[in-house]
Amino acid sequence: MSMTSKEVKNLYRERFDPVQYHTTYYSSLDKEVEFFLTNIHNTLLKEKFNKGKRCLEIGSGPTVHSLISASYHFDTLVSSDYLEKNREEIKKWLNKDPQALDWTIFFRFVAKLDLFSDLDEGVRILEERLRKTLKNVSFCDVFESVPLNRREAPFDIIITSLCLEFAACDWSSYVQALKNIASLLGLGGGIIMVGALNNTFYYVQGENFPSLKLDQPMIEKAMTLAGFQDFEWKILERQVTEGKPTDHDGCFCVSAIKM
Repeated sequence: MSMTSKEVKNLYRERFDPVQYHTTYYSSLDKEVEFFLTNIHNTLLKEKFNKGKRCLEIGSGPTVHSLISASYHFDTLVSSDYLEKNREEIKKWLNKDPQALDWTIFFRFVAKLDLFSDLDEGVRILEERLRKTLKNVSFCDVFESVPLNRREAPFDIIITSLCLEFAACDWSSYVQALKNIASLLGLGGGIIMVGALNNTFYYVQGENFPSLKLDQPMIEKAMTLAGFQDFEWKILERQVTEGKPTDHDGCFCVSAIKM
């Protein structure tokens, strides 16, 4: 029996450990995360996805890596997450706290994409650029009709990574979440979404977190219902079997425009 939205929220508040999440999924750079970073980077090179000034990440978790490429194109970036403990981890990184989670290998990969000849210098520049452009770390709840403070909207681009399929407990709530975040975009604004295909769970330190099982047609249908068009897809079959306690069979990156 699937969990209710309230039960999922309680599970994350009580059981989700940001540090263990980082240890399990981001202590190294695998082919699937490389796929995500490469496709976010390449999508943002297209004019229709970099013509604005404001970019929002929905459901950042405790991570910063999905916004590295965006920091080149936008003056203002905003991270957002439901959990205070995740937002605190991002703030630790922004403030160069010695206990902050380490994202160096991800910056190094994007530095390669940006063709830095000196990767150490590239990491330094990219970290400094992201700290300069990431203006706020906000509370968000994708199931509210206004998911975050209305004064922060509208945005030109929304990036969301491994978020909605893990937040939604059923199809209708997934569609509604997409509609709610679409309301934060101006007309003609873009979305870049990366995630897991046909996934039903993931584990962090022995704790099972559910996922809504979705394939490509289901995701595109939900996005269409939320007012998005002009889809561009990239799909990668599962690359990592050892050390990644999930049951997805592939990864995706989809971009679209709000009409």
